[in-house]
Amino acid sequence: MLFSFRENQSQKFARSLSACGSALVSRQSPRAPGRKKRQFLHTRRSFPHFWQRIERPMGPSSVICDPQYQHIIYCIYNKAGCKVKNMLGLNRMFTNKPCAAGCGRPAITGVNLCFVHQANPEQENLRIRDYIQGKKIIKDLVVFGMRFEKYDFSGLHFYGCNFKNVSFINCNFSGVKVRMCFFDFANFSNCNFSKTDIQFVSFAGASFNTCNFSGSELVHVNYEGASILDSIFDNSNLYNSRFISAELDKTSFVNCNLKRTYFASAKQSEINFKSSNTAEAVFD
Repeated sequence: MLFSFRENQSQKFARSLSACGSALVSRQSPRAPGRKKRQFLHTRRSFPHFWQRIERPMGPSSVICDPQYQHIIYCIYNKAGCKVKNMLGLNRMFTNKPCAAGCGRPAITGVNLCFVHQANPEQENLRIRDYIQGKKIIKDLVVFGMRFEKYDFSGLHFYGCNFKNVSFINCNFSGVKVRMCFFDFANFSNCNFSKTDIQFVSFAGASFNTCNFSGSELVHVNYEGASILDSIFDNSNLYNSRFISAELDKTSFVNCNLKRTYFASAKQSEINFKSSNTAEAVFD
Protein backbone atom coordinates (compact mmCIF):
# COMPACT_ATOMS: atom_id res chain seq x y z
CA MET A 1 0.00 0.00 0.00
CA LEU A 2 1.36 3.39 -0.95
CA PHE A 3 1.87 5.53 2.11
CA SER A 4 4.48 8.06 3.13
CA PHE A 5 6.18 8.09 6.51
CA ARG A 6 8.14 10.67 8.43
CA GLU A 7 11.79 10.00 9.10
CA ASN A 8 11.25 9.25 12.79
CA GLN A 9 8.63 6.63 11.91
CA SER A 10 11.05 4.93 9.57
CA GLN A 11 13.66 4.73 12.29
CA LYS A 12 11.12 3.60 14.86
CA PHE A 13 10.10 0.54 12.88
CA ALA A 14 13.50 -0.28 11.39
CA ARG A 15 14.26 -2.89 14.05
CA SER A 16 11.13 -4.83 13.09
CA LEU A 17 12.37 -5.66 9.59
CA SER A 18 12.45 -9.14 8.22
CA ALA A 19 14.55 -10.23 5.27
CA CYS A 20 11.66 -12.24 3.88
CA GLY A 21 10.07 -10.82 0.73
CA SER A 22 11.94 -7.53 0.85
CA ALA A 23 12.68 -5.11 -1.96
CA LEU A 24 15.22 -2.32 -2.10
CA VAL A 25 13.77 1.15 -1.72
CA SER A 26 15.59 4.45 -1.71
CA ARG A 27 13.86 7.47 -0.23
CA GLN A 28 15.22 10.72 -1.56
CA SER A 29 14.61 13.73 0.69
CA PRO A 30 15.59 17.37 0.09
CA ARG A 31 19.31 17.57 0.74
CA ALA A 32 22.36 19.73 0.10
CA PRO A 33 24.23 19.29 -3.20
CA GLY A 34 26.56 16.31 -3.08
CA ARG A 35 24.87 14.69 -0.11
CA LYS A 36 24.39 10.95 -0.56
CA LYS A 37 20.94 9.45 -0.97
CA ARG A 38 19.68 7.46 2.00
CA GLN A 39 18.54 3.97 1.17
CA PHE A 40 16.10 1.80 3.05
CA LEU A 41 15.02 -1.80 2.93
CA HIS A 42 11.27 -2.18 2.43
CA THR A 43 9.54 -5.30 3.72
CA ARG A 44 6.46 -6.07 1.62
CA ARG A 45 3.83 -7.08 4.13
CA SER A 46 0.20 -6.04 4.24
CA PHE A 47 1.34 -2.48 4.95
CA PRO A 48 4.87 -1.15 4.32
CA HIS A 49 5.38 0.20 7.83
CA PHE A 50 8.95 -0.94 8.24
CA TRP A 51 12.08 0.67 6.84
CA GLN A 52 15.78 0.10 7.47
CA ARG A 53 18.83 1.96 6.21
CA ILE A 54 21.18 -0.20 4.16
CA GLU A 55 24.25 0.26 1.98
CA ARG A 56 24.17 -1.85 -1.14
CA PRO A 57 23.87 -1.28 -4.92
CA MET A 58 20.36 -0.81 -6.23
CA GLY A 59 19.04 -3.94 -7.90
CA PRO A 60 16.57 -4.33 -10.77
CA SER A 61 13.13 -2.80 -10.29
CA SER A 62 14.25 -0.73 -7.33
CA VAL A 63 11.98 2.06 -6.15
CA ILE A 64 13.08 5.59 -5.34
CA CYS A 65 10.68 7.70 -3.31
CA ASP A 66 10.93 11.46 -3.57
CA PRO A 67 8.50 13.30 -1.27
CA GLN A 68 7.26 16.55 -2.70
CA TYR A 69 4.66 18.59 -0.87
CA GLN A 70 1.43 16.55 -0.66
CA HIS A 71 2.56 13.51 -2.62
CA ILE A 72 5.42 11.13 -3.29
CA ILE A 73 6.80 10.19 -6.67
CA TYR A 74 7.86 6.53 -6.75
CA CYS A 75 10.39 6.17 -9.58
CA ILE A 76 11.07 2.59 -10.65
CA TYR A 77 14.56 2.08 -12.06
CA ASN A 78 15.97 -0.88 -13.97
CA LYS A 79 19.36 -2.47 -13.35
CA ALA A 80 21.07 -0.01 -15.71
CA GLY A 81 19.77 2.90 -13.64
CA CYS A 82 17.27 4.14 -16.22
CA LYS A 83 13.87 5.34 -15.01
CA VAL A 84 11.13 3.00 -16.14
CA LYS A 85 7.97 4.22 -14.45
CA ASN A 86 6.60 6.81 -12.03
CA MET A 87 3.93 6.12 -9.42
CA LEU A 88 2.20 8.69 -7.25
CA GLY A 89 1.65 8.05 -3.54
CA LEU A 90 -0.31 9.97 -0.94
CA ASN A 91 0.60 11.77 2.22
CA ARG A 92 -3.04 12.07 3.30
CA MET A 93 -6.57 10.94 2.52
CA PHE A 94 -9.68 12.97 1.83
CA THR A 95 -11.30 14.79 4.73
CA ASN A 96 -15.00 14.22 5.34
CA LYS A 97 -16.49 17.61 6.18
CA PRO A 98 -20.04 17.05 7.50
CA CYS A 99 -22.95 18.64 5.71
CA ALA A 100 -23.91 22.02 7.20
CA ALA A 101 -27.57 20.93 7.16
CA GLY A 102 -26.75 18.41 9.90
CA CYS A 103 -27.80 15.31 7.97
CA GLY A 104 -24.55 13.50 8.70
CA ARG A 105 -23.58 13.05 5.05
CA PRO A 106 -20.22 14.43 3.89
CA ALA A 107 -20.23 17.77 2.10
CA ILE A 108 -19.26 17.90 -1.57
CA THR A 109 -15.79 19.22 -2.31
CA GLY A 110 -15.81 23.02 -2.56
CA VAL A 111 -19.11 23.59 -0.74
CA ASN A 112 -20.48 23.06 2.79
CA LEU A 113 -23.56 21.01 1.86
CA CYS A 114 -24.03 17.42 0.73
CA PHE A 115 -25.48 16.65 -2.70
CA VAL A 116 -28.96 15.98 -1.28
CA HIS A 117 -29.18 19.46 0.24
CA GLN A 118 -27.92 21.37 -2.79
CA ALA A 119 -30.38 24.04 -3.93
CA ASN A 120 -29.52 23.28 -7.55
CA PRO A 121 -28.21 19.69 -7.86
CA GLU A 122 -27.83 19.90 -11.65
CA GLN A 123 -25.63 22.99 -11.38
CA GLU A 124 -23.54 21.29 -8.69
CA ASN A 125 -23.13 18.25 -10.90
CA LEU A 126 -21.89 20.47 -13.74
CA ARG A 127 -19.45 22.20 -11.38
CA ILE A 128 -17.91 18.89 -10.34
CA ARG A 129 -17.77 17.70 -13.94
CA ASP A 130 -15.89 20.87 -14.95
CA TYR A 131 -13.56 20.43 -11.95
CA ILE A 132 -12.71 16.87 -13.00
CA GLN A 133 -12.45 17.69 -16.69
CA GLY A 134 -9.89 20.40 -16.05
CA LYS A 135 -7.45 18.06 -14.30
CA LYS A 136 -5.36 15.00 -15.11
CA ILE A 137 -4.74 14.09 -11.45
CA ILE A 138 -7.62 14.35 -8.98
CA LYS A 139 -6.90 14.07 -5.25
CA ASP A 140 -9.03 14.25 -2.09
CA LEU A 141 -12.30 14.63 -4.04
CA VAL A 142 -15.56 14.01 -2.15
CA VAL A 143 -18.68 13.52 -4.31
CA PHE A 144 -20.77 11.35 -1.99
CA GLY A 145 -24.18 10.46 -3.47
CA MET A 146 -23.77 12.21 -6.81
CA ARG A 147 -24.74 10.87 -10.24
CA PHE A 148 -22.62 10.73 -13.39
CA GLU A 149 -24.19 9.68 -16.69
CA LYS A 150 -22.40 9.25 -20.04
CA TYR A 151 -19.22 10.80 -18.62
CA ASP A 152 -15.73 10.10 -19.93
CA PHE A 153 -13.20 9.57 -17.10
CA SER A 154 -10.70 7.79 -19.36
CA GLY A 155 -7.01 8.32 -18.63
CA LEU A 156 -7.56 10.22 -15.37
CA HIS A 157 -5.72 9.51 -12.10
CA PHE A 158 -7.66 9.43 -8.83
CA TYR A 159 -5.98 9.42 -5.41
CA GLY A 160 -7.68 9.33 -2.03
CA CYS A 161 -11.19 10.19 -3.26
CA ASN A 162 -14.64 9.46 -1.82
CA PHE A 163 -17.12 8.13 -4.41
CA LYS A 164 -19.38 6.36 -1.92
CA ASN A 165 -23.03 5.94 -2.95
CA VAL A 166 -22.33 7.50 -6.36
CA SER A 167 -24.20 6.31 -9.47
CA PHE A 168 -22.24 5.86 -12.71
CA ILE A 169 -24.38 5.20 -15.80
CA ASN A 170 -22.77 4.48 -19.20
CA CYS A 171 -19.43 5.94 -18.07
CA ASN A 172 -16.01 5.30 -19.57
CA PHE A 173 -13.17 4.59 -17.09
CA SER A 174 -10.79 2.98 -19.59
CA GLY A 175 -7.13 3.54 -18.77
CA VAL A 176 -7.76 5.23 -15.41
CA LYS A 177 -5.37 4.89 -12.48
CA VAL A 178 -7.02 4.71 -9.05
CA ARG A 179 -5.32 4.51 -5.66
CA MET A 180 -6.80 4.50 -2.15
CA CYS A 181 -10.31 5.51 -3.23
CA PHE A 182 -13.68 4.42 -1.85
CA PHE A 183 -16.61 3.41 -4.09
CA ASP A 184 -18.59 1.67 -1.34
CA PHE A 185 -22.26 1.09 -2.24
CA ALA A 186 -21.79 2.83 -5.58
CA ASN A 187 -23.83 1.79 -8.61
CA PHE A 188 -22.17 1.04 -11.96
CA SER A 189 -24.30 0.31 -15.00
CA ASN A 190 -22.81 -0.40 -18.43
CA CYS A 191 -19.41 1.07 -17.51
CA ASN A 192 -16.09 0.41 -19.23
CA PHE A 193 -13.09 -0.24 -16.91
CA SER A 194 -10.89 -1.93 -19.53
CA LYS A 195 -7.09 -1.60 -19.18
CA THR A 196 -7.36 0.20 -15.85
CA ASP A 197 -4.83 0.27 -13.00
CA ILE A 198 -6.87 0.03 -9.80
CA GLN A 199 -5.05 -0.78 -6.56
CA PHE A 200 -5.97 -0.54 -2.87
CA VAL A 201 -9.54 0.50 -3.67
CA SER A 202 -12.83 -0.47 -2.03
CA PHE A 203 -16.00 -1.36 -3.96
CA ALA A 204 -17.66 -2.92 -0.89
CA GLY A 205 -21.41 -3.32 -1.34
CA ALA A 206 -21.29 -1.80 -4.83
CA SER A 207 -23.37 -3.08 -7.73
CA PHE A 208 -22.02 -3.73 -11.23
CA ASN A 209 -24.32 -4.43 -14.16
CA THR A 210 -22.77 -5.12 -17.57
CA CYS A 211 -19.31 -3.72 -16.75
CA ASN A 212 -16.02 -4.55 -18.47
CA PHE A 213 -12.78 -4.84 -16.41
CA SER A 214 -10.82 -6.79 -19.05
CA GLY A 215 -7.05 -6.38 -19.27
CA SER A 216 -6.81 -4.54 -15.94
CA GLU A 217 -4.59 -4.45 -12.86
CA LEU A 218 -7.02 -4.99 -9.97
CA VAL A 219 -4.61 -5.52 -7.07
CA HIS A 220 -5.73 -5.44 -3.41
CA VAL A 221 -9.25 -4.43 -4.47
CA ASN A 222 -12.18 -5.04 -2.13
CA TYR A 223 -15.42 -6.26 -3.79
CA GLU A 224 -16.80 -7.63 -0.52
CA GLY A 225 -20.59 -7.85 -0.58
CA ALA A 226 -20.72 -6.48 -4.12
CA SER A 227 -23.34 -7.54 -6.66
CA ILE A 228 -21.73 -8.26 -10.03
CA LEU A 229 -23.97 -9.19 -12.97
CA ASP A 230 -23.09 -9.91 -16.60
CA SER A 231 -19.59 -8.44 -16.27
CA ILE A 232 -16.13 -9.27 -17.66
CA PHE A 233 -12.78 -9.51 -15.83
CA ASP A 234 -10.91 -11.41 -18.58
CA ASN A 235 -7.10 -11.18 -18.80
CA SER A 236 -6.87 -9.21 -15.53
CA ASN A 237 -4.59 -9.39 -12.51
CA LEU A 238 -6.75 -9.84 -9.40
CA TYR A 239 -3.93 -10.57 -6.97
CA ASN A 240 -5.02 -10.46 -3.32
CA SER A 241 -8.44 -9.00 -4.13
CA ARG A 242 -11.62 -9.87 -2.21
CA PHE A 243 -15.00 -11.09 -3.46
CA ILE A 244 -16.07 -12.29 -0.02
CA SER A 245 -19.87 -12.63 0.29
CA ALA A 246 -20.27 -11.11 -3.18
CA GLU A 247 -22.99 -12.13 -5.61
CA LEU A 248 -21.47 -13.14 -8.96
CA ASP A 249 -23.82 -13.91 -11.83
CA LYS A 250 -22.94 -14.49 -15.50
CA THR A 251 -19.46 -13.07 -14.95
CA SER A 252 -16.26 -14.07 -16.76
CA PHE A 253 -12.78 -14.46 -15.23
CA VAL A 254 -11.02 -15.98 -18.26
CA ASN A 255 -7.20 -16.09 -18.14
CA CYS A 256 -6.96 -14.12 -14.87
CA ASN A 257 -4.36 -14.14 -12.13
CA LEU A 258 -6.36 -15.28 -9.10
CA LYS A 259 -3.47 -15.81 -6.71
CA ARG A 260 -4.69 -15.06 -3.16
CA THR A 261 -8.04 -13.87 -4.54
CA TYR A 262 -10.77 -14.62 -2.00
CA PHE A 263 -14.22 -15.87 -3.07
CA ALA A 264 -15.23 -17.14 0.39
CA SER A 265 -19.02 -17.20 0.93
CA ALA A 266 -19.55 -15.72 -2.55
CA LYS A 267 -22.70 -16.74 -4.42
CA GLN A 268 -21.68 -17.89 -7.91
CA SER A 269 -23.88 -18.54 -10.91
CA GLU A 270 -22.66 -19.16 -14.46
CA ILE A 271 -19.07 -18.08 -13.71
CA ASN A 272 -16.32 -18.79 -16.25
CA PHE A 273 -12.81 -19.34 -14.79
CA LYS A 274 -11.30 -20.81 -17.96
CA SER A 275 -7.45 -20.67 -18.07
CA SER A 276 -7.29 -18.94 -14.66
CA ASN A 277 -5.21 -20.23 -11.74
CA THR A 278 -8.17 -21.12 -9.52
CA ALA A 279 -5.96 -23.48 -7.48
CA GLU A 280 -4.26 -20.43 -6.00
CA ALA A 281 -7.55 -18.69 -5.16
CA VAL A 282 -9.43 -19.15 -1.88
CA PHE A 283 -13.03 -20.40 -2.14
CA ASP A 284 -13.64 -21.63 1.44
